[in-house]
Amino acid sequence: PWLEVAAMLLLLALVMTSFLKKNANLRWLTLGFTLLYLGFFDGGFVSVSRITNGIKQGPALFLNDLPLLLIIVFTVVTTLFWGRVFCSSLCPFGALQDFITRFVPKKMQIKVPQKIHDIALYLKYGILVFLVVMALAYSELSLFQYFEPFGTLFYFSQSLVLWAILLVFLVGATLVPRFYCRYGCPLGAALGVASFVSPFKIKRVEQCKVCKVCEHACPTGAIRGPEIDFKECVRCDVCEIKLIA
Repeated sequence: PWLEVAAMLLLLALVMTSFLKKNANLRWLTLGFTLLYLGFFDGGFVSVSRITNGIKQGPALFLNDLPLLLIIVFTVVTTLFWGRVFCSSLCPFGALQDFITRFVPKKMQIKVPQKIHDIALYLKYGILVFLVVMALAYSELSLFQYFEPFGTLFYFSQSLVLWAILLVFLVGATLVPRFYCRYGCPLGAALGVASFVSPFKIKRVEQCKVCKVCEHACPTGAIRGPEIDFKECVRCDVCEIKLIA
């Protein structure tokens, strides 16, 4: 499918260019492309369910789908080098949440108390472990759709229960930036663990000890003064763009 391959290569080029250039306008363009193409048109985005299916069925699942193979290789390489670049600009549900945050009035958004946030962020790691264990122990049982609500939206599920779950996460995203990424995404949890080996983490400067601008702007609450909880960082460029400016 060479047109699909070309579209995927263009998207990956946009992601890397906006990431390396730290260009906010280009990133929004990329997010729009990701949301419309990967989300509503192609549906070839990465998910834990797709990865576990690949493990069960063998590499042929990916080798027979070149666009999907491209996005998986890109995700693995960028995560190992820079962290969760996929979460920043290549996840259509992440893109949708960013657009929600961009257009929802600031007065509607709330700040989750730090103690609650520090505990709640580990929910997605528990979900990841639960899904992997269930997939390995009960291969005939599928539970991913209850924890990966983007499938409900982009594949137009017929289940009212799944639409109700999706609605919860969308309402959460209107109140808390990247709500699903923070507390519910099992793939984000997996990439967060993998990002620990990334050699090119965000560098903080001396002024970060007293400045709170980036901490308040971080969509995932990953910044604590001069420190960054890198497993929670989605490499959205918000803090780096502010530092450059």
